[in-house]
Order: sequence, then C-alpha cells, then structure tokens
Amino acid sequence: MGRAFAVPVRVLSIWIKPAFALLLHARFPSSLSWPRPLFFDTVRPSQTPQNAESSNRTMRKFTRTTRQVARARRRSALSELNTAHRLCPTD
Repeated sequence: MGRAFAVPVRVLSIWIKPAFALLLHARFPSSLSWPRPLFFDTVRPSQTPQNAESSNRTMRKFTRTTRQVARARRRSALSELNTAHRLCPTD
C-alpha cells in the first residue's frame, strides 16, 4: 500500500517544478530567462538574423575536433622526446 503510493508522489514531485515554471513562463514570458524560447511560435524564421548560420560556421572553423587535439598532443610529446634524446643521447 505504502509503496504503491510512493511512486506517483515521486513522479509528481519531479514534475511539479517544471510544470510550475511552464505555467509561470506562459503567464509572464519575460520573467524566466530560458536558453531558448519554450514556445516555438514566439520565434519565426524571418526574425532570425541572416548571419546566424555563418557565425556558427566560423565558430566551427576555429574549434578543433577531439582527434585533432589528440594528434597535437602526440606530436608535442614526440617532439619533446626527440629534443630530450638529442640533448642526452642514450646510445
């Protein structure tokens, strides 16, 4: 009996805060600062700036992938090893 009641209470307690936030946002849209609008009809494609996609592209151009970072790390480690070997050759 107690266990059967505990599950819905837990689910309700998880969803109370987001539901309240949604209701609050529907009533006062500017009071909550959300990363993106909750309702998609507030932002139309015509309102987005023209350079939004290009700025994303330039950011992608300057960010390195994980593979590139790993390759650079390996190269720097190898060059350090070569420098150390040149300074103190073992053979």
